[in-house]
Amino acid sequence: MQTRLLLKAIIGIIILTAITAFFDSPPYLRTLLSFAVFLVPAAYIVAQNSEKKAETKERHALDFKVYSRVFSPIFTIFLIIIFFELWTRKLDLTISIAGVILLFTGLVIYVKSVLTLGKFFSKELEIKKGHALVTSGIYTHVRHPSYAGSFLLFLGFALIANSAIAIALFLIVMVPWLAWRINNEEKFLEKKFGREFVEYKKNSKLLIPKIF
Repeated sequence: MQTRLLLKAIIGIIILTAITAFFDSPPYLRTLLSFAVFLVPAAYIVAQNSEKKAETKERHALDFKVYSRVFSPIFTIFLIIIFFELWTRKLDLTISIAGVILLFTGLVIYVKSVLTLGKFFSKELEIKKGHALVTSGIYTHVRHPSYAGSFLLFLGFALIANSAIAIALFLIVMVPWLAWRINNEEKFLEKKFGREFVEYKKNSKLLIPKIF
């Protein structure tokens, strides 16, 4: 299952990159930057389906509605803006390279977080059957590394395209949404795990090890 999904993701990336190359010209800078952008959703999908997920026991109803009806459409619009700006404006290569570095750093953190959670991972805010509080690996010192990775990913996207519009959308919409989601998740986990989570909070940071 995972091998087939990985193969589909690779084929999809190759096809999309070939299409962008057809409309590009040497040195194919926009094609290479588009490849970096294509890689993210592919890695998301493969990582999120790397292991069979446990059955959902309890779901945060409001978070589910906000994620599916508000955040997902806005993220789609965000990506459309990225591609439009990437292919229609003159790019500052230094800013784009900085964006690629942030993008891949965020992707590595996010994928590592997903793989560490394994069967307990979910895009929505929910508790799985047999859910255990994960405090090992990348979660040893940080409680929400996947959100830290997402912050870097979103900012990296915007910088790659040198897009002021995307940066504004990131700051005005995505940062508040992630802050709201983190706050809800903290309360949700404390309600589920009680003192175990309280003790975990004392020995870990929210997003950045030893800092915040």
